[in-house]
Amino acid sequence: MTTPELKKARHERELRIQRQISFASGLFEGDVSIRTLLESLIEGVVVIDESGTILLMNTAAVQMFGYREKELIGKPQAVLIPERFRKSIEERQAGYFAVPRTGPIKEHIALSCLHKDGRELYVEINLSFIETTNGVLVISLISDITLRKQLEAEIQNAREYAENIVETVREPMVVLNSDLKILTANHSFYDAFKVTPEATIGNFIYDLGNRQWDIPKLRVLFEEILPHDTVFNGYEVEHDFQDIGRKIILLNARQIFRKDIGSHIILLAMEDITERKQAEEEIERVNTELEAANLELEAFNYTVAHDLRNPLNVISSYCQMIKEFYGDKLDEKCLHYIQQAYEGTLRMSQLIEALLNSSRLAHVELNRDRVDLSSIFKEIATELKGTESARRVEIRIADGIIADGDANLLRVVLDNLLCNAWKFTATREQGLIEFGATEIGGKPVYFVQDNGHGFDMADADKLFAPFQRLPGAEEYLGFGIGLATVERIIRRHGGRVWAEGEPGKGAIFYFTLAAD
Repeated sequence: MTTPELKKARHERELRIQRQISFASGLFEGDVSIRTLLESLIEGVVVIDESGTILLMNTAAVQMFGYREKELIGKPQAVLIPERFRKSIEERQAGYFAVPRTGPIKEHIALSCLHKDGRELYVEINLSFIETTNGVLVISLISDITLRKQLEAEIQNAREYAENIVETVREPMVVLNSDLKILTANHSFYDAFKVTPEATIGNFIYDLGNRQWDIPKLRVLFEEILPHDTVFNGYEVEHDFQDIGRKIILLNARQIFRKDIGSHIILLAMEDITERKQAEEEIERVNTELEAANLELEAFNYTVAHDLRNPLNVISSYCQMIKEFYGDKLDEKCLHYIQQAYEGTLRMSQLIEALLNSSRLAHVELNRDRVDLSSIFKEIATELKGTESARRVEIRIADGIIADGDANLLRVVLDNLLCNAWKFTATREQGLIEFGATEIGGKPVYFVQDNGHGFDMADADKLFAPFQRLPGAEEYLGFGIGLATVERIIRRHGGRVWAEGEPGKGAIFYFTLAAD
């Protein structure tokens, strides 16, 4: 086509567009009420012809796209459409014109349009066709839904965020609407109760699994408790489920108001405590049996102690009587034997008493309180010095050592540790015993240290075993009960006791208390 021909075609096109514009303007502006109606609409109205040329716009449409009216009239509608959508819009539009029609199309078209400043608007368009003497005109009623789309995106993001949180929860969890229909559930729920998402989502909670969730206590929670308390924790339900058997479930429920849907939702978390309950029952059963066994053992101990004490008392009395009535007639060797027998009965009586005391300590109730260990240690040290005032022993006691524990039992611990140190410093010209506290790993550790006999660390594991006496300790009085008693009491407090030492260089005993 030559240049003159191009100019002629362009001129004819412009004339046609002007005629269409004039026709459309006359069509709508000829009737004042129609034009007034168009201008009163908050939706934008755009009229185009079959070629997609913009013929008419109301004020709302002009403002929506940021142009002045004269900037758009006569321009192709493509200026309002992002380039990536233009081809599909043209094809859709060609399809509409291919079939003669008039009136509205029952279809909402949602798409992106271009504002003059380059940003995209989300709009919803309703189309109507008018058959005129100049051809078919298309009237587009345009609603700006950008804000709605943004809100929907925010809501969707929030929903996905919430669903991800629900999904990461280890315990089974479901989300219900106010009608008790399940909106979502996590995989833990599906796995624990052997159900599928298809059989779960959208169903009433009571209808799940062939109505096996229609549990009376669950109805009480939803219908009587939650309407008054928006949060409920630790609601225990026991039920026989068809596929997984009898379960004890701990329910935590929370009711939340959702602004986006204008109603409440319910978060329901579940913890299967069946095994824990069974374990608790087993522990209770074992404890009951242990308590009965301990009572029997205690009764047995007292019986044995009584049966042992009687013959010991007889032997002791006869030894005393022989010395008193026949002592002047016996030689020195015979008197020595009688004295050895007498002292043996005393040691045996002391051993029986120590065993009984150790047995009692295993059953006595633990009464925890704040205990001044420094004061108790001073009292025991004063009593001990009074029994052997001639000994030269320096006892150093750190002030203000306070601990949580049973005062009576901790007195037994300190008494045994101090007596142990006192005993094994007997061969020292100047004994030294120290009580103090330090920290290991940020926790308080108490200690009793001496410069006495000491021990080989290879034998450390025998220290706290009953009746175990270390090599070289035979020359010192004792039955091997004291440190075993210490270990038992400390263990009852939830702590631990250990020792360090070196032969001839003393020992240090450490202990902790769990409450600290």
